[in-house]
Amino acid sequence: MDNNFSDNRNSFLDMTFLNSINWISVIHKIIGIILMIQGVLTSLTIIGAIIGVPIIFAGKNLFASGGNLSDYKFSRSMNEIKKFFINYKKYWKVIFMIYIAGIVSILLFIVILVFSVINASKALPKSNPNDGIASISTTNDNNTNTTNTTTDQPSNDQSAPELDELHKLMEEVVTNGDTDALNKYSKEQLRLLRNTLYAEKGYIFTGDLKSYFESKPWYHGTVVDQDTIQLTDYEKAFINAIREKEGLPNINNDGSVSQTQTSNDSGEELEELHEVMDEVVNGNESVLENYSKEKLRLLRNTLYAEKGYIFTGDLKGYFKSKPWYHGHISNQDSIPLSSEEKVFVDAIKKYESQ
Repeated sequence: MDNNFSDNRNSFLDMTFLNSINWISVIHKIIGIILMIQGVLTSLTIIGAIIGVPIIFAGKNLFASGGNLSDYKFSRSMNEIKKFFINYKKYWKVIFMIYIAGIVSILLFIVILVFSVINASKALPKSNPNDGIASISTTNDNNTNTTNTTTDQPSNDQSAPELDELHKLMEEVVTNGDTDALNKYSKEQLRLLRNTLYAEKGYIFTGDLKSYFESKPWYHGTVVDQDTIQLTDYEKAFINAIREKEGLPNINNDGSVSQTQTSNDSGEELEELHEVMDEVVNGNESVLENYSKEKLRLLRNTLYAEKGYIFTGDLKGYFKSKPWYHGHISNQDSIPLSSEEKVFVDAIKKYESQ
């Protein structure tokens, strides 16, 4: 399973499903509905009161006259209505203000509704065949032939920009031997490219890759064990070219991706370090429960070893045996750590102290 996460997660978070929702538009609509309901109810209440008061007094006087319209004194009813409004003048001022607020609420709803319609029309997708490629690539190479005749598993969805980009690069890197074509990609983008091949073959991811690929209409996860995914020599060459740019060990000859390697040349300690670090930074701190205190100590110090810290004691001999280790910093306090690395170190120390 490839959970070799990068420290830089900001670019990936921009691709998540939650960021694709126009929350401002949603909030506008909710507020608009509430304001409309308030305005309608307020208006009905005021209108009912204005109409109801005269009817009540008119009915009272008509009843007092015994139902005889000839004895009905219209002026008497009007005087009582006038007296009522004078006695309760302060209350009617409040009611009138509420009525105005209701009218304003309805007007605000109409304005919000108009803006929502305008925003919705602007958000309609454009018929641009290159839409979506920016999630992986940094530039477009219009001079490259995008027809891939060598890959065994071409995309069934020709509208999938990630797959189009993947096969275009495979053609460049493997068929044309141009590994420099990968230089324009960041490590995070290389990671996405590499895993897009496994996503195309149906691998079920975990963590951030799970949510990323599940948002793609062409993705259908069906394979739990990545080691069962068979890669052609063509695909293995492409994967290894990317992993070399990432500073990762190559995949095995049988096409599977190993969690650990039998040789110290593989840099397995660094691979495991970044896998666990990304899990912890992404909120899965419980992954550290699987490690003994000694293993946690090694994991924590592997981070400093990667940055070139010169150890003493048993750690000196341990890391000196690793071909990737090159100690050149004697003061550990002078080693700068990113905010994510600090979170990782603090989490390990907490588990070490338990």
